[in-house]
Amino acid sequence: MAETEFNRDAAGLRVSLISRITDNYNPSVSPESNGLLWGANANGSFMLSGEGIDTQFSYSAQRFQAKEQGEPLTGDQTYDQYRLELATRLYLQRNVHWTLALNNDVEDQELGTGLSSIRSHAVLSPDTRKNQQINSQLMVGNERGKVEGHVSISKVRYDSANDYVAFFERDERVVKLSAQLQFHEDLYAESILSWREDDFVNPLRSDMRSYEWLLGSRWQLSGKSGLRGLAGQYRVSLDDGYQQTGLSWLAEYDYHLSENWYVAARSSKNTVVGENEESDVSVRTSYNIRTAYNLSERWQIEISWQQEKTDYTLGEQHELLHGKKGLAVLNYEFDTNNQISLSVEHFQTERRATLPVFDQSTLEIKWRHEF
Repeated sequence: MAETEFNRDAAGLRVSLISRITDNYNPSVSPESNGLLWGANANGSFMLSGEGIDTQFSYSAQRFQAKEQGEPLTGDQTYDQYRLELATRLYLQRNVHWTLALNNDVEDQELGTGLSSIRSHAVLSPDTRKNQQINSQLMVGNERGKVEGHVSISKVRYDSANDYVAFFERDERVVKLSAQLQFHEDLYAESILSWREDDFVNPLRSDMRSYEWLLGSRWQLSGKSGLRGLAGQYRVSLDDGYQQTGLSWLAEYDYHLSENWYVAARSSKNTVVGENEESDVSVRTSYNIRTAYNLSERWQIEISWQQEKTDYTLGEQHELLHGKKGLAVLNYEFDTNNQISLSVEHFQTERRATLPVFDQSTLEIKWRHEF
């Protein structure tokens, strides 16, 4: 449930041309199926401001063509994705504003990603995920102390020839309350309380309700570094009577070694709606580290590493899914409106018991122009 960002300086149109090579076109079929993907993306936003009100329309559209190299096992594919958002923010008082946002997301998930990422059988056609969402947020306060309330209602549906997608269609409701209080110039206390309900369309899946609370602090250690740490508990209840309680946390650290060098680390543990339809409860633990360095005014390099562990509860048994992702990006800015980037990514998924190991590397080049 990401907060809508209002940006008066955002470009009305950004266009990207993308080309990608992968050594694992469809991990569910063959680990040696090379592929080539190419496509374009267009996105932007427009904002209107009046007395005490801002209205913003944002959009994004993307199309990829994918072609399998060598002897085709899956066949060529087309992947489309678009997103529309209409948001309004009312400034009720000096330190009070209310935001309402309507979102519509449609995404063709590439083979080997999304729901198809952990299938133990061959998946020959992509899944199309559709998400319609209403978000409402009320913020009261300022940097010294504030309270925020979020309400989100979502409708998640799939369009696919694959039977398993029927187990993941659901109606989702989320309520989140967060508070922040400044104790010292550089020290803040934070608390987060959230409630979530997932009503699955398929009667074979139990509806799920989860609660989570986190309590901690955010500390600006110096002008160059900051630390945020929260810990608490989650509780999941299913309609069939099953309950599970466990530890949850959120930790973040960032450090500016110099004007040109930045390092950030993040770790979290929380419940998710996992990709396994047989799972009663899915708990995900993630670790991420990222660094960015400006080689010059035009050249930048970014490197990141992410590791995730998803614990699927299957009745009285547990099954673990491990995911690792490494990414390196080299950016070059011709000017403020034109940028080209070269990225290398390696993704690996390991799961005990029945599912195979996915091991995928990609090389991508992207040119972006901002109008």
